[in-house]
Amino acid sequence: MNIKKELCEAFSPPKPKGKEKFLNAMPYPKLSFSRFVFSQIKYIRKRVWVVSVVIVAASVFSVCFMSLKNPSYIGLPAVWIISSLTPFLAMLTASEISRSNIYGMTELERVCRFSLPLLTGARTLILGGVSFAVIAALTVISGIFTPVGIANSAIYILTPFLLVNGISLAIFSRFKGKEGGYISCGTAAFVSVSGILLQGSQVEIPETICNNFCIMLCIFGAAAIIINLKKITNGANYYGTHT
Repeated sequence: MNIKKELCEAFSPPKPKGKEKFLNAMPYPKLSFSRFVFSQIKYIRKRVWVVSVVIVAASVFSVCFMSLKNPSYIGLPAVWIISSLTPFLAMLTASEISRSNIYGMTELERVCRFSLPLLTGARTLILGGVSFAVIAALTVISGIFTPVGIANSAIYILTPFLLVNGISLAIFSRFKGKEGGYISCGTAAFVSVSGILLQGSQVEIPETICNNFCIMLCIFGAAAIIINLKKITNGANYYGTHT
């Protein structure tokens, strides 16, 4: 006779009947994923919206007003200057998506009702939509006011954005706090200045080679975004592993 086992059975509470039915009937506020996504808009920091507006305004000023004083400004130089602004939007977008990891909140948010994957997905949808709108506006401005064309403008503008976004997400998936912000900001500044210096140099690169190289960088940036978004969603910690 196992007295310990019998005591455990005697004092164990019976299994509740209709537990699932009772829980499903509980009156608690239900929130759909779409409403959840819209509710997250107010948590996006204001600097993202400000930078987006500033980039579009600076691009319009760059193309429409500065070209009146110097007609040679219209064309590829204008597009390159516009594209040099997008790395900073990419950096801010990456920092917003990675905010949970930056502030060490991944473990807490993974057990919330709307967990870390849902939070990351909501932020990605919102910021991706904002970035798409800004990139589309810049492409249309460049395509209308310069002879470069819509297709080439899209390639030149997307390349620094995707590249910096992918690199910044990789940085924020490994480093927490201000350290990752400084590295990401330095990366954005380096890509931005490099584009301007390359355009201002006397080196002439054939359009086909330039386009193919930019497309390769776009593919690399897009792949880096996907890979590092998965890491951030899974809760990458300071040493690059998962919690």
